[in-house]
This record gives sequence, C-alpha cells and structure tokens, in this order.
Amino acid sequence: MTYYVTHVRYDKNDDLIEKVRLIDGSVFTKKQMIVLLNNGSEAYTYYDWHVGDHIHIVDNEYLRTDGNHIKCDNLGNLPRF
Repeated sequence: MTYYVTHVRYDKNDDLIEKVRLIDGSVFTKKQMIVLLNNGSEAYTYYDWHVGDHIHIVDNEYLRTDGNHIKCDNLGNLPRF
C-alpha cells in the first residue's frame, strides 16, 4: 500500500517526529509508520496537491525524505498539526 503524508507532529523539543497525518486525515505514530514501511508499504510526502519525496527509514528509528542517512527525523517542510 502507498501512504501520502501531509502533516507531521514533533515532540516537545522539536527534534523527533511523534505522529504523521495522512491525506485521508488518519493519524499514525512514527512507530506505526515504520512497521508499515518495513512490511512493504511505501510512503511519500504530499503537499500543494502534489506527491513529493519518497519517505524511507534510517536505523529502523527515523523517518527521512533525503538519501544522506543522517540519523534524525526529517520530512522536509511539511506543515505541523
């Protein structure tokens, strides 16, 4: 299955993603998204009515959109909720 992430929620330190909101309005924790991606699903950012970057996992702990594998969450400039 393919998921389209429209919004993110970071922790109180503004460092780590806690949750993501999908195009259909559903909300998943970061751990839930990692399980889905590890089980063969794909995810992309989605903004301004366009599919954006492919989301991948780094060290089975972080969600990223770029390929540099820096160990931290980064889903670009998605709006927060």
